[in-house]
Amino acid sequence: MPDSMVTVRFPYSEQPLSRCRLPRERLGRIYDMRPVQPAADLSAEIRDALEHPIGCPPLRETAGAGDTVALLVDDLTRPTPAHAILPVVIAELLAAGVRKKDISIVIALGSHRPMSDKEIAAKVGCSIVEEHRV
Repeated sequence: MPDSMVTVRFPYSEQPLSRCRLPRERLGRIYDMRPVQPAADLSAEIRDALEHPIGCPPLRETAGAGDTVALLVDDLTRPTPAHAILPVVIAELLAAGVRKKDISIVIALGSHRPMSDKEIAAKVGCSIVEEHRV
């Protein structure tokens, strides 16, 4: 007789947050992300997106000297590779004339708990933490 229970896991950062077992008949459907091939050169893809945005001018044309910039970053409950994205975005801002001291990174926690210093460094990258206001 086949197992009538289904195990469902809830992804969270690097480890699943929890697992639960449900009777198969109580489960409607599980939606999961489709696998995609990673970009061969993530930095190049990010630069291209910043240089050719959809429906607006490039970042270099919208930011400039004298501007103050706040970059919002999701927290560690999301798998966004902020540590790879931020250096490219910041380089564009600097090239546009924004001063390094005028760039702040804000972790958008929503209703989630504050992140530890170690978690912040893992999310945004050690060099970002060392060189910018987070």
